[in-house]
Amino acid sequence: MLSIMKQTVYLILVALATLTLLSSCDNECEPGQKTTEEARYIGKASSDKKIMPIYLPVLSEELEKDESRANLRKANEKYGWVFLKDETEEDHKMLTMQAPKNDTGYTDGRLVERLFYHYKTGDFYFDCWTKPIFKKDIVKAAHEGSEEDAKLLKDILTLYGFTEQLQPSHYKSGQLNFEGYNMTQFPEGPMWGSIYCTQLQESVYYLEMQVLQRGPKKK
Repeated sequence: MLSIMKQTVYLILVALATLTLLSSCDNECEPGQKTTEEARYIGKASSDKKIMPIYLPVLSEELEKDESRANLRKANEKYGWVFLKDETEEDHKMLTMQAPKNDTGYTDGRLVERLFYHYKTGDFYFDCWTKPIFKKDIVKAAHEGSEEDAKLLKDILTLYGFTEQLQPSHYKSGQLNFEGYNMTQFPEGPMWGSIYCTQLQESVYYLEMQVLQRGPKKK
């Protein structure tokens, strides 16, 4: 009985999340005139603030410049993101920002809680983590044929601008993911968005979305 109740709660949460994402996309994803800086955000602020814009700089040597990282911090702070740290850990350079929070926890309902900008020479990419609101590995479920979970992953990718070739895939390591491409937004070329799922504890999961500058593989 307890497991049935947990599954019912999970399905209700997924349904609510899907409705929110669909509402956000239907009502607020129309393209318009944008400045150069505005054109570099992925995600458009939804009315309920679950989707908040994230600044995506040029993923290149430019990120190694202090001025470039200061600019991306300022661009993200415009939408409430808070600077956490910018440091080198074991030869890995990374700037981290997070959703606004206080001593009792996060102060708004945005889906994503952490932003990571990686800028080690020759290895430039962005990734982010959602809050741990999922009760199962929805990426694995999508691979196993769950249309509901596949639709939720497609909605998330779409809301962050990855609208083409949405499909389940996997890394060379075997890690399952769900991917899509943003082909036209950025002048330097296509961006690849990849979502995979990480377990924190029993029935507690969060999503990680990785973004790299690259186009679809040629068949």
